[in-house]
Amino acid sequence: MKSQAAKPARQSANEGSTASAAASGAARPSDERSADRLWAEHEALAPQLARLETMADAIGGEQLPLETLRSELDRAYDLLAGKVLPHIRTRDDFDKELVRHDYVHAEIHPSHRDAERLVSELGALRARMTRGETEGAPRETRRILYELHALLSPHFADEPQQKRRSHAEV
Repeated sequence: MKSQAAKPARQSANEGSTASAAASGAARPSDERSADRLWAEHEALAPQLARLETMADAIGGEQLPLETLRSELDRAYDLLAGKVLPHIRTRDDFDKELVRHDYVHAEIHPSHRDAERLVSELGALRARMTRGETEGAPRETRRILYELHALLSPHFADEPQQKRRSHAEV
């Protein structure tokens, strides 16, 4: 059982939020309510991540109309850059705070760097398509979306277990 006297010190040490958590408006690792907001984000994003595979399947072959490809690429990029990456960064910050304050022994996911890289590739592909460079774009879009789906799906599937562990420690 944790000492009651130690708990307030941990909470005040956690009050300084990280820049990415503040910038994204996502949960801060300051208390159980913040953890609940982080997990609520997760639950909202998980079904959207399943759409990455559906989007990749829809892109199919090279015969896809260019406007449809651009639309799918834009939707995927907006989801990933606007919601998933901020969530991942906040989750990393949350885990770092827990480890720093000896709440739990949390593992920071190295796959997060890979997700950042793949979303960056998707953004670069988007920019090339805007300039009219469309050769190979459907194939490249599919590859990136499938890789992101394969990378992020296990991570999001594991989060409910991590939620239970962190709630036990917060």
